[in-house]
Amino acid sequence: MIQINHLTYTYPNQLAPALQDISWRVAAGEFVLLTGPSGSGKSTLLRCLNGLVPHFSGGKLAGQVEVAGVDVVAAGPRALSRRVGFVMQSPEAQAVLDEVTGEIVFGMEQAAVAPAEMARRLEEVLELLGLVGLQKRPLLTLSGGERQRVAIAAALALRPQLLLLDEPTSQLDPEAADELVAGLVRLRRELGLTIILAEHRLARLLPVVDRVAYMEAGQIVADGAVQEARGVGREESSAFVRVRPRPIVEEAVLDVRRMVVRYGQVEAVRGVDLTVGRGEVVAGEGGGEEFVVEGSGGVAAAGGGGGVD
Repeated sequence: MIQINHLTYTYPNQLAPALQDISWRVAAGEFVLLTGPSGSGKSTLLRCLNGLVPHFSGGKLAGQVEVAGVDVVAAGPRALSRRVGFVMQSPEAQAVLDEVTGEIVFGMEQAAVAPAEMARRLEEVLELLGLVGLQKRPLLTLSGGERQRVAIAAALALRPQLLLLDEPTSQLDPEAADELVAGLVRLRRELGLTIILAEHRLARLLPVVDRVAYMEAGQIVADGAVQEARGVGREESSAFVRVRPRPIVEEAVLDVRRMVVRYGQVEAVRGVDLTVGRGEVVAGEGGGEEFVVEGSGGVAAAGGGGGVD
């Protein structure tokens, strides 16, 4: 499905390349998680796959990028639009019209899809994405999760072989994010889609993807089976590449070693080591962070019905 050979790309007026000598393969039907820190090149790589880079961004691209047998640089975004669907981080950023049906059919109208076929595809994607009953709603009245599903429906209406998603859960609450991931799993199963999803939160995605590719400084520095990422047992997206030493903290305001938090007979977390320096902001999602906070603050033992070792 995807063949990239020695891809290097530099944005206009920049000296350092955003992508450096990437060679990568993705087979048809795979669900791949593309992860790494902010600024590592995830979004740029996705945009190379749908032709927005370099055709809209400008800049200098060297190497070869093929999607479904089509040379991305030679063909451009218009030729790729029926092969590649793209969903941005913010659904509002790519919305063209203000009503659900209009937004979904807009791309089909531009592609000159016959009216009868357009109606059939509209009905199909509304059902697939759980949007039946919302087709006449203004987009601004929908929840974040519903708007994201509309964006996916608009992409799928063009019958792409490849679906690219750029941090689609970043603006969703946990429940909506779970529903979105479940929907992607269903789409892959029922349509045979190849899916590449860029994200730095791993917990809800590791159980459903086939591979994890990790980017750093414009390169794919690791690409392996999902078991390699899960086996480390840490939420940090770079954990399966290497365990990075923590910097020395001169003044620790919290120092936790081998903490276990229990609620009745259930261990919520085990073996936690954590040092937080003055002024540091520490964040996480989906890996038991709330139990660590409760244990560190004594809430679990004092009033939360739990115990801390």
